[in-house]
Amino acid sequence: MVFNFDIEDKQKYILPKLKKYRFATNNIEKKIVFHKSFIEDAKNTTTNYTADEVIGKGGASVVYRGINKDTGEKIIIKELKTNNLNKLIREVNILKICRNIPRVIKLLDFFKNEESYYLVFPYYNTLPTRSVFYNFGLIEIKIFMYNFLQTLDKLHMNGIIHRDLKPGNLLVKSCNDFVIIDFGISDFYIPFRKFCNKIGTRNFKAPEQLLNLKGFDYGIDIWATGLMLGEMLFQRFPFWKPDEDVVILENIYKMVGHKKFVNFLTEMNIKEKYDFIKEGTKPKKIESYFQRDDNDEVMKDKDELALAMDLFKVMMELNPYKRKNAEECLSHPFFDSVRKK
Repeated sequence: MVFNFDIEDKQKYILPKLKKYRFATNNIEKKIVFHKSFIEDAKNTTTNYTADEVIGKGGASVVYRGINKDTGEKIIIKELKTNNLNKLIREVNILKICRNIPRVIKLLDFFKNEESYYLVFPYYNTLPTRSVFYNFGLIEIKIFMYNFLQTLDKLHMNGIIHRDLKPGNLLVKSCNDFVIIDFGISDFYIPFRKFCNKIGTRNFKAPEQLLNLKGFDYGIDIWATGLMLGEMLFQRFPFWKPDEDVVILENIYKMVGHKKFVNFLTEMNIKEKYDFIKEGTKPKKIESYFQRDDNDEVMKDKDELALAMDLFKVMMELNPYKRKNAEECLSHPFFDSVRKK
């Protein structure tokens, strides 16, 4: 069983720059066979686990904190009530592929009953992610981002786009101890495949998604990671408020200025007119995003701070063809001291 996907005008689609990210061109796509067997043969039992309390809800899922009765260990149980079997198979396949990637949540078990499917994960006792981010200094930000980009690089090398990176989909204990969670809308990148832009968290969507371009690649994960860097660096939580698409686009327009934004629309062949576009609008000064006190320790290390702000600008490149990938971001001078260790 394989997923079908639409191929239209190839000029409208985005291709990764590095061949190691070109999942289909390396013939790795032949391995993307979405077997139904492990879904159909899943254990019809819940006797090994007990669910104690609901700790989260989504459109078609409920997340419980529970106990493994055999070991006494705390676990997380994600209940999926869905008729979209393809989506379920894809999520489980992705989690199985990621089992050896550090800092990705590990799938411990999978079972079903007559009504639902269940994914079992380790339990992580963590504070809300943004409260942890709030206490990061420059050194912690650097270490976290380096670790995060290394994990992202491995995901992308395996042809996986997370598609919903945000603080709410991270469990963070420290800059060295965290996991990426919720691969419910993650997908495999295949060149010229038509992706849906309607799903995902609006204020973390990349410009190519907000403009409803037919195709995108791993660069949308880089954009979302850049926004998380912005939250940590500027202590601006969230970086963009979760407003309508056009409001997010207007915020981006103010950040980059008239010339760059209009050039981007031209390069992407976007014909739509936006009321917020006013000739002569200059880029917003990056310093204006800071919500830290001037006496904050982060503000005192001018050289490191300048490098961190430059990395932010690199990751927030409007044009997906020009945006750096994870491997290129890891080579940024901001990480020089980390690489030397």
